[in-house]
Formats: sequence, structure tokens, C-alpha cells
Amino acid sequence: MKINLEAIVKTSLGVWLVSMMAGCADINGSIKNINETLYQTQNTFSGVYEQNISRVIAPLPSKKAVQNVSQAYDVMQKSLSIIACAKKNNVNYYRQMLNQYSIRDGMTHQFTLPIHDDIKKHHDGCLEIKKIFRYEELEEDKFRFSVIYVSNQSGESAQKTYEMQKMSGNEWYYSRFFSQ
Repeated sequence: MKINLEAIVKTSLGVWLVSMMAGCADINGSIKNINETLYQTQNTFSGVYEQNISRVIAPLPSKKAVQNVSQAYDVMQKSLSIIACAKKNNVNYYRQMLNQYSIRDGMTHQFTLPIHDDIKKHHDGCLEIKKIFRYEELEEDKFRFSVIYVSNQSGESAQKTYEMQKMSGNEWYYSRFFSQ
């Protein structure tokens, strides 16, 4: 019986290479999970992590809309992340955190938090900011937009509408809140 040593070596190397590649895929998947976990646990002192809202902003209707949202983006990302991560048992704490983004101190009692008002079966963690849409320019430096929040645990969703206004110093603040 003639043994084809070259074929055995090639087959063995092929099996080894496939198993190593599978291991690399596992390692890459693990690294991806670690990165996502680290991203999601930033700001854990407040229980809030900033969600990347750029991927969920619907196409804007005008150059002015793009300019306004670009200028207000940081405030939108931080505040909407706070809203998405608010816990049922500490609503006032999260409303106080939102005060810094409101035109007037104390107006955040008007913030209707989806986890408190609309989404009842969500247990833990942040809601997903699913979509930012219905952009409407109200005045030169004032606009309105809507947000859909979703619980990936319960499937429940809530829609909230916000108005933002640019104040002196080119800083954007919330001026009104609506609940659907």
C-alpha cells in the first residue's frame, strides 16, 4: 500500500488552518463584544451610556436642518441617551440630569420619560433610540423632532417629540416636550 504523504500533510494543514481561522473568528467576536460592552458601560456612575444617534437620524429636509442638527448634535446625543437609560425607580434623578439641557431650570418635570410613562415591561438597561425623525423647522433657530424608543426586552415602543432652541452663545437647549 502506497501512502501519499503529501496529501496527508495538505489535508492536515487544511484542517488545522480551518480550525485556526474559526478560533480567530471567535477571538474577533470576543473582541467585538468587549468593545461593545466597554462602550455601553461608559458613564456607569450615572447608569447612562451615550448611544450613537447619527445612525438613526432620518434624512433631513434642508441645509438649514442639517446645520441645526449638527450644531445641536452633542446635546441631543447626551440628553436622549439619558432619557433612554432612565430607570423607573429614580425618575427625578434623571430629570435633574436633564436640567442642564433645558432653557429654564426646573422645566424638566415636563420631560415625559418613556420608561416611566409608556414602556411598562422593560426590566433593565437602556432603551434603544430607534429613530429620530419628523424634523420641522419652527423659526430661524428653533426646531422640533420626534424620537422612537424601543425596549429590546419587551418589544414595547414609545414616541416622544421635542423642541430645541438656540440661545445666545450658539448653545442649543430644549424648550418644549411633548408626549404622543
